Amino acid sequence: MSGNDSGSIPSGSGAASGASTTCESLAFESFLSSPKPTIVALLNVGDVLDITVQTTGGIETVAVLYQGQVAGGLVQNSDRIKACISQGFNYQADVRGVQGAQITIFVHPA
Repeated sequence: MSGNDSGSIPSGSGAASGASTTCESLAFESFLSSPKPTIVALLNVGDVLDITVQTTGGIETVAVLYQGQVAGGLVQNSDRIKACISQGFNYQADVRGVQGAQITIFVHPA
């Protein structure tokens, strides 16, 4: 382990964005996309969210759930997450920051 857990969003580090990153080690910080206001209002730093793939109208998206309800989505590394989930891997996201509708999360294997 590198021990580098600074909490900042890496810019172009590539550590988790390439296909060479194994599903077991896929972990990265991101923002919740399309946050749902009623769910986001319930979030606190330290909350653990579930990551799942949902299909709506034939379109697969990566959904981020809080207590079974969609809090928003995940765009960063979504193709990689979908591929790993289809292989049987599970992911969670830890809430690292809440500033209005801007929710910082850390995605990692469950």
